[in-house]
Amino acid sequence: MTVPVAIVFFNRIEPLKQLIERLVEVKPPKIYLISDGARDGRAGEAEKVAECREFMSKFSWTCEVKSNFAEKNMGCRARVTSGLDWVFEHEDRAIILEDDCIPEPEFFPWVEKMLERYKDNGRAL
Repeated sequence: MTVPVAIVFFNRIEPLKQLIERLVEVKPPKIYLISDGARDGRAGEAEKVAECREFMSKFSWTCEVKSNFAEKNMGCRARVTSGLDWVFEHEDRAIILEDDCIPEPEFFPWVEKMLERYKDNGRAL
């Protein structure tokens, strides 16, 4: 696998564990981590966000990891948009996954193939 993977996550540790189990199978060389900050007034949420961020700081394979963690809650729309803008400041393509998106292993080579096939397609979405 050669395409970087960007992971958008927040405060759910169990889906993250499942996603990382899947990523171990394909071992992406570069991972971008995008996380929103805890919301004010939500008891225990800051601890859940911190737990997820800590968990995502350790990978069992050698890969480059870049993190973009918001200190304060930006809201889903603003955090995802700003996080993906950050990823694409560094990359011309990436596989974007949310924490609860657990693709089959065959998904990754297929996406890489499609990204390569359509890299020069001038149509914007």
